Amino acid sequence: MTTGFLQIPYGTKDILPGEARVKREMEDRLARNFLSWGYDEAMTPTFEYADTFALSGADLPDESMKFLGRDNRTFMLRSEMTTPLARMVVTRMRQDEGIKRLFYIANVFRHEETQAGRQCEFRQAGVEFLAKKDPKRTRRSWPLPWKALRQRDLRILPSV
Repeated sequence: MTTGFLQIPYGTKDILPGEARVKREMEDRLARNFLSWGYDEAMTPTFEYADTFALSGADLPDESMKFLGRDNRTFMLRSEMTTPLARMVVTRMRQDEGIKRLFYIANVFRHEETQAGRQCEFRQAGVEFLAKKDPKRTRRSWPLPWKALRQRDLRILPSV
């Protein structure tokens, strides 16, 4: 028998039933708050072509988790959500030139060095406010959902 048999990979964890319920309730509250501020939920694939991240102008960090597909193209597990959402907007929502208020609650993946509490797979929630014509409005608007979360008794976020 190998030493890794029936063990989970470094930086991952099982979420047991009681913890999973609490986590789901917190995510549901986050989603309701984002929706109340006019943000729509968006979901992207768990992995993208590595080229997509390279085209975004971002370096492919060493923390990225990559693998080869059958066609020898490099895939990357998403390490953040801005790039996949931008790709989705450009390729799938191009016809709609209006403002896009998007939120996500998704797993992201980064190879992290051994540190207490650091995970390689973790949940991330956030908003993206995408506006072609008024970048100032984009900057003014992003704190709104966080203010709503603080008002609604979710004390897990720092003040903005």
